[in-house]
Amino acid sequence: MAVVLIAVVAALLLGHFLPALARLRRFGVFGAWLRVLEAPKWLSALQSSRFGLVLALGIPAALVVTTQILLRGQAYDLPSFAFAVLVLFYCWGPRDLDRDVGAILDAADRATQREAARKLAPEHRPVRLSGAGLVEAAFRAAMTRWFAVLLWFLLLGPAGAVLYRLAALVDDRETGVPLSPMHAAAAARLRLVLEWPVAQLMVLSLGLVANMDAVFRAWRDWIREAGHGYLSLDNGFLGPVARAGVDRELLDDEDYDPEDGSEPPPMLELQDAMSLLWRMLLLWLTVLALFVLAGVVN
Repeated sequence: MAVVLIAVVAALLLGHFLPALARLRRFGVFGAWLRVLEAPKWLSALQSSRFGLVLALGIPAALVVTTQILLRGQAYDLPSFAFAVLVLFYCWGPRDLDRDVGAILDAADRATQREAARKLAPEHRPVRLSGAGLVEAAFRAAMTRWFAVLLWFLLLGPAGAVLYRLAALVDDRETGVPLSPMHAAAAARLRLVLEWPVAQLMVLSLGLVANMDAVFRAWRDWIREAGHGYLSLDNGFLGPVARAGVDRELLDDEDYDPEDGSEPPPMLELQDAMSLLWRMLLLWLTVLALFVLAGVVN
């Protein structure tokens, strides 16, 4: 039962200490698959409906499930384990969050910072260089690159990680294939559904590693002001919640004195945000280890 934890840790170590392997994360085959679906005339009606998204994402996920079933029980489950590690590593990222944030922190001028900040989010979602903008971008990048992939890998195995990564690629318009409005809307909604539990768990884990009162107050205030119910798929609360956690972290930071009335440096806020994100990830792995010991995760 500890295999799932070992697989997660192995994928994390590969991504962090062997960054050159990140170049293997190429999704051109998926883009080619989308183009194949658009080619036949008899599929045109299907492609312009929500069922086109089911076909586009469901078949790759089904192939992953089939492979996992075929490998199960072979050679003491070592091929199944290796396949799970490879799939999780492939879906992680695809860019290394630490390195992208480090490029912003190490930038010599504002133009270089702006260029580095663009890598934190898709091109159609520009990142503001203010402290709040960078904190929000870091947390959303962490949700897309780390936490969502990890959660759906734990819940559905390698197929869950693949399903989320492909849905995110479609919604972020990174496949190079133009989508019909209905198809794009279906992809965006699917992603919201997949990210909803992730965002909620990130709020909880941020409260545990930062300050529960401040984090949950920001979460409740956003929901009340937005006029949404607690079960709304809108995860816009993640930004205000992240800023609330970082604000509490700044109070304990020796490099910032809140009593002088000045605004905290944006790079200091970003640095504290990454510190919180790593602590959140370690908390998730600790909880996973407890579930493994209790026999809940297999």
